Amino acid sequence: MERLSSKLTRRLDGIRTCQFGISAEDISKLDVDGDLFQDIVECLQSDEFADQQMALLFAETLLTPDSLNLDQARELIYATKQLAASKHGQVHGPALTILGNFQTQVPDYRRIMLDALHDEDPMARRQALVLYSSYCRSRETEPLESFESDTYMAEISMGGPLVYELRNLALETIESVIGKRFKKTEESEALSNGEVVYWWEWKSYHEWKRSWVKRLIG
Repeated sequence: MERLSSKLTRRLDGIRTCQFGISAEDISKLDVDGDLFQDIVECLQSDEFADQQMALLFAETLLTPDSLNLDQARELIYATKQLAASKHGQVHGPALTILGNFQTQVPDYRRIMLDALHDEDPMARRQALVLYSSYCRSRETEPLESFESDTYMAEISMGGPLVYELRNLALETIESVIGKRFKKTEESEALSNGEVVYWWEWKSYHEWKRSWVKRLIG
């Protein structure tokens, strides 16, 4: 049985330059019309993970607030919010990206993003961190403090060392939010398989916070 998302990929026939898979560059060549928009929404609403993934790629590449009317934007936002909370964690991050693009039209945008900081999928947590400045309050850092013990590990470069990536990204986000750079010390620990994972410790942040609170309350 043909996948629902085939309606999307067939639109690339004759214009694809990417030899393997589907590229955003090829998708960007398409003109958005009502039929294409409805195909994207139908795939977003599909129960099939592959359809959802393809629709998210098309939506992220093609759909902007300027390209849709208000009714279309509401329809897209509703379908995307459903995916941001779906059973397939791998679609949460891309769904958050689209909601970020339409943030001024998402009434509960801040709540969705704060919840996403605790998503089980690390890429969703990462995207919520990347978008943090779009929904945080002035100098608000407390929602990021749980990342001090985040366990997601990744190689930041090919063949490079393992790092607790989201610990470091959250600390950098805090620095950006408060407009201050901390003196950081690198920590490390050995895993059960003998590999070593690294991260920046948060001591300087906690010292700053205690000092800031003390000045605030006098």
